[in-house]
Amino acid sequence: MSGFEFFCDHNPGCDQLISVNNIKTPIGTPGDILHIISCVECGCEYNLQISQNGLGLEKIDIATPKITSININQGSIEGNIPIQINGHRLDFNNIVVKFDNVEATNISNQSNNQLTCNTPPGLIILNKIEERTKVFLSSIVGTFLPEEEIVGEITDTTTLIDLVGSDFILVDHISEQLELENIIGQVSGATATIVSINKGFEIDEIVIGEISGVTAIIKEIPTYKVNSLSGLFQAGEWVIGQTSGFRIKLDKTNSMTGYVDITVENDNGLGEQGTLVEGFEYII
Repeated sequence: MSGFEFFCDHNPGCDQLISVNNIKTPIGTPGDILHIISCVECGCEYNLQISQNGLGLEKIDIATPKITSININQGSIEGNIPIQINGHRLDFNNIVVKFDNVEATNISNQSNNQLTCNTPPGLIILNKIEERTKVFLSSIVGTFLPEEEIVGEITDTTTLIDLVGSDFILVDHISEQLELENIIGQVSGATATIVSINKGFEIDEIVIGEISGVTAIIKEIPTYKVNSLSGLFQAGEWVIGQTSGFRIKLDKTNSMTGYVDITVENDNGLGEQGTLVEGFEYII
């Protein structure tokens, strides 16, 4: 063996030569990886592995795909939108395309620099600026007042009452620190025992906009990702869980977002250039 030629299969203009001259004894343990070569033209990577007889080198393609752009940057949360993805090594080694970690479907028309696929169903993120926790009470003595502070007997947690019900109060989300303990109102002097605290929405819980009446279903927590929206929530309104009673107030300027990352990976994994950050926006 007088030499070992390394070349880029999909980029014939990129040739490199690695000299391995006058091999008489094994150059290493068969199967060992010597190092990685990168194609200077396209950035693809190859391992050089010592052959089984120890007298040569074998090339192993370990390239991961790259994504540079898409032809459509938004579509329905119902999915099934045809998208063209542009990049590199898009026809190599079992390509998987994901939108926010959910696999796209119908991958086709693959070439080295392009493929098409259909978007999967997506989710919309509800962007909140405030939260309110529903705290259920028993052994109530006296009447708690809206806007008064309560203090937990055990945790010494102080939080502010937003709304008073017959057997519950809505309080600022600092109530995460409250336990099932006795509380006392700092103005009214009312006392009660906490019997349960709903500290967040539940998966698959229906939520309703207090002003708009729009409904949606919670699919991910604690990021407040929803689907099955009946319309558009009103910016700045409270969105209320119909099971938990938990509620969030939407941002007035950016109440909902549907931007997701797109990733392209193959059997060699997800490379550094395989993600298009916030590359696609789901819309209603």
